[in-house]
Amino acid sequence: MSRLAMPRYGYRSVRHRTQAGIALLTVLWLLGLITLLAGSFSYMVRTETLLTKNLLQATRARQLAQAGLSRAIFEVLQPPSERTWRFDGAANREDSEAGELRIRVQNASGFIDLNNAQRSLLSLLFQHLELPLAQRDALVDTLLDWRDSNDLVRLNGAEDRAYRLAGRAYGAKDANFEREDELLQLLGMSANLYARVRPYVTVHSGQDGVNPAAADGQMLRLLTGGNEKLVSDLILSRDQNHASYEQVMADRHPGWALASASPVYLIRVEARSQGGASAYLEVGVAYEQGAGDYRIVSWNEARGAITMEQG
Repeated sequence: MSRLAMPRYGYRSVRHRTQAGIALLTVLWLLGLITLLAGSFSYMVRTETLLTKNLLQATRARQLAQAGLSRAIFEVLQPPSERTWRFDGAANREDSEAGELRIRVQNASGFIDLNNAQRSLLSLLFQHLELPLAQRDALVDTLLDWRDSNDLVRLNGAEDRAYRLAGRAYGAKDANFEREDELLQLLGMSANLYARVRPYVTVHSGQDGVNPAAADGQMLRLLTGGNEKLVSDLILSRDQNHASYEQVMADRHPGWALASASPVYLIRVEARSQGGASAYLEVGVAYEQGAGDYRIVSWNEARGAITMEQG
């Protein structure tokens, strides 16, 4: 046998070690793959479990909010002499094992009606929001042009041509507002400004003024020019059912008492379930006077559709 030739048993040993190394690498690779798959599956299961839990909590919160809405509708149906809830926009609190409820009920007459408010009241609204005079006049005229049925342009207003020049396919509606968020379609109305205007307006009052008996603290501040002392006195006398309250309102602010209650109530429900999930409902409910019947006229589940600051 040649000296250069490798012994047969030596060749087999090398080949065996090579095959064993490859097998080891294959096993290690498979173990790594299995570990990765197991980890991915575990993560997916945890994610799905969390999503299911969150969905369940959200459903519970929404059901709690709907239960609060039903309770509020029932409370409004009670005779005034038997009512124990507040109906001026202040929070009525209801807590249970299911979670917490904050329910605010307010007659629509306590807001400024976009379809009936006159120029002076609309101007007072924008003045209260501290808008410059030019912007204030433009918004009032634009709003009035939007809802009137003609195509005559007010001094600072906007009809169809102005909307087209601004790159908007639609023109002035020339009809009443159907929803409060139609204000966003007005020229000059930004999302930020709308968020500030929204707490003061409605499309359900049907009156050209504001009923002070249904107004909350922020509306009373608007109507009194920010007179905090007067607002506090008015709220106190109203809460105590002072006999001369209506007359005091009429004497201090002629015309206020002319606005009466609307058949529509705005109900705002904030719900928080025991699991920490929250839900919000803002619903307009129209009541049939004396019949005990009602119908839903608006429904909004966007949190903060109206701010929760109340007097």
